[in-house]
Amino acid sequence: MKKSMAVFAGFLFFMGAAFAEGYVNANDLETGTVKSKVELEDGFALIGTEEKSLTIDNTEVPAAPDGEVFTKRINLKGAGSADYRTVTFPVKSGEKVTVYALSGSKTDVRTLLFVNENGEQVASVDVPPYTGGKIEIGSFKVSANGTLLAYSKSGGIYIYCIKVE
Repeated sequence: MKKSMAVFAGFLFFMGAAFAEGYVNANDLETGTVKSKVELEDGFALIGTEEKSLTIDNTEVPAAPDGEVFTKRINLKGAGSADYRTVTFPVKSGEKVTVYALSGSKTDVRTLLFVNENGEQVASVDVPPYTGGKIEIGSFKVSANGTLLAYSKSGGIYIYCIKVE
């Protein structure tokens, strides 16, 4: 009996290690300015600097197309990089990443980049202008284990949620 419990416990541990599932939802974060690396649950982190910070602020936007409602957002406040204005998170091959986002502009579509630890772009999501329209929901499949960085190619972007499943 002890051996079968140990095997079962080992199986559960392996299954937990096999997938990096998790999420960051701006609704769950405290409002304020991020000027350093802030570790969150599920391996997510926000990275800002004194000069190139990001903020968590309140928002009033219509519900997302799937009915999800957000009261806060991660405001990237401009273009990002691996060192600032970015959200990082672990992924495993085969997982699906879903992001809820809007452009910080009232006129311009902006691109949210997803880059691996080697600086290689693995995906991107074009997000529509912030004009009272619906939040964009973009998704893609992950092809390799590692850490992804999500940041704006140019200009501000509002991120409401990133899910890994």
